[in-house]
Amino acid sequence: MKPHELAKALEALYGNRLESVLLYGSAAGQDFSKKFSDYNILVVLKEPTMLGFADAAKIIRQWTRRGYSSPLFFTSDDFRRSADIFPIEYLDMKHRHQLLAGTDPLEGIIIHKHNLRHQCEFELRGKILTLKKMYLQLEHRPKKVMTAVAETLPGFVAVFRGILHLIDGTPAPSTREVIEQLATLISFQPQIFFDLLDLREGKKRVPCGHDVRSFFERYLTELTSITSYVDAFHQEVT
Repeated sequence: MKPHELAKALEALYGNRLESVLLYGSAAGQDFSKKFSDYNILVVLKEPTMLGFADAAKIIRQWTRRGYSSPLFFTSDDFRRSADIFPIEYLDMKHRHQLLAGTDPLEGIIIHKHNLRHQCEFELRGKILTLKKMYLQLEHRPKKVMTAVAETLPGFVAVFRGILHLIDGTPAPSTREVIEQLATLISFQPQIFFDLLDLREGKKRVPCGHDVRSFFERYLTELTSITSYVDAFHQEVT
């Protein structure tokens, strides 16, 4: 089952109760990788009760058995009202999406910069704390550390896209270009992110031993620099 097949199954199930089925994220952009990427699906229902999503349980089980993440379900009203809480995700949807069924739920949605700045800082600080805890738990297993660190890159790049929107930039299509773009606007050294991207793509050897500690320190240093920039940005947001 592919995204368009899922959309057809949901259309047949819900009929006029269905407002939208949206594919978003890397699968709707230039960064899709069969090895690392997932299909991100948004489903918006017209009915006022969220229990409507339960009708699709059988279809979603068939979908997730393929290894894909479960779609996000919203009612129309909940989706519109959630834009102030998830501005990064909404902007990413706006920038990279493909409408599979119904009407575009992002039409007319406005993202305010003070909400975006707050979420960017919240996500960066939260992810950095998680990164530190992970290192303490896995420090004695260098290869596990590198695997875990590599898995954090997409989450940070999603925030980088949000930061570019915050400073009035339009994020480039690919991950590598997003990092390059951000480095021209913020004072940090991007090479560690390129190294990590190369590791994920199999273009570089995975570090081992003491090199892992050095790699992790560089990663943490640059992430902290980016966080400091976002923290100070509040003076410019209205």
